[in-house]
Amino acid sequence: MGALMELTDSEWAERLKQRDSESLALLIETYAGGVYRLIERIASPKATREDVEECVSDVFMAAWNRIEQYDPGKGTLRVWLHMLAKYKALDCRRRLDAARSITDGPLDAERTAEGSGGTESRILARETAAEVVRIAESLEPLNRTVFVKRYVYYEPVDRIARATGLTPKAVEHRLARIRETFRRLMADSREENGL
Repeated sequence: MGALMELTDSEWAERLKQRDSESLALLIETYAGGVYRLIERIASPKATREDVEECVSDVFMAAWNRIEQYDPGKGTLRVWLHMLAKYKALDCRRRLDAARSITDGPLDAERTAEGSGGTESRILARETAAEVVRIAESLEPLNRTVFVKRYVYYEPVDRIARATGLTPKAVEHRLARIRETFRRLMADSREENGL
């Protein structure tokens, strides 16, 4: 393995393209510590140690599977790995947020309300959460998809645009209309309930 340590990033990438598992092992040995720290910093405090370790594994699998995308002219192998790590950590954080909001959902709002206002606040929080779900379910399918991708999974506008076939500008306009719909319907609901 000693000879591999003396390779340039381009030579190392070439070995990885040739599916040299020894090169992958050295890549992990050399960069796993820095990748781990970066992921931990981005994904914490939501991520457990196991979540971070899984994310680190995902980074090196992505590097192995996408080594053809690495361009030594744009930066070092370390920088490229850290970019992969950053995006994997953000995906991990979004996934954890989404899982938490799905499993906790209105209950989380209720717990918060319990500590800060008792029964009335808890009922209001439950009704608000139910109203948000009702409004989201009433959106046309494409708008619901855009809403969920942006506000549940925190996907960037350009990724939503690619997934839906819309332009980024069209996604932004839809999001603005969705927010306005939520504001209007929430206000109407509060008026109906005398709040």
